[in-house]
Amino acid sequence: TPCEHSFPTRRSSDLGASLFLIALLVLPPRSPPAALGLSSPLVTLTSTTTRLLTTLPITLQSLVAQSLPPSSINVFLPLDAAAPLVALNASSTLAPIFFHPLVIVHLVEDQGPATKLIPALERLLEEARNGDASALEERVVVVDDDHAYSPVLLSTLVEGFERLTSEREECRTG
Repeated sequence: TPCEHSFPTRRSSDLGASLFLIALLVLPPRSPPAALGLSSPLVTLTSTTTRLLTTLPITLQSLVAQSLPPSSINVFLPLDAAAPLVALNASSTLAPIFFHPLVIVHLVEDQGPATKLIPALERLLEEARNGDASALEERVVVVDDDHAYSPVLLSTLVEGFERLTSEREECRTG
C-alpha cells in the first residue's frame, strides 16, 4: 500500500480539550472590546446540507454571541444546497439563527475547502472595485461549521492582530 496513516483517537485529550473550552466559555474577556476600540471582523465559513440542521446552527449561535460582534457572518453553501435550503425553510425546520441580521447565506460554486474564503475575498474585491476602498482593509476570520466558539474568539483575534500591527509599526518607525 502506498502510504497508510493511522490517526490516534482523541479520547485521552478530550477531557483536557473540554476543560480548556469550558474555561474559555466561562472566563470574561480581559478588556471589553468596545473599550479597546476594536473593529468588527467579517466572519466566513462554508457548510453542507447535512449540517444545516446539526452543527451549523450551533456554530452560528456561538458567532452571533461574540463579545465583539462580527460585521457579518457569511455562510457559503454549494449551489446544490438551494433546494434543501428552500425545503427546510418551507417546513419551518430551518433554525431561527439563519434569519439573524448578521447571518448572510450565499449560494456559490463549490470550490471544496476554499469555498470558505475565496467567495468572501471575491466579494470584498468587487466592493473595492465599486469604490469602497475600506473593503481592502476588512479583517476576515475563517471558521469551521462544526464548532461552538468561545465568546471571546473574535475579540482575542482582533486584539492580538491590533497588538502585532502596533508593535510592527513601532519597530518600523523606531
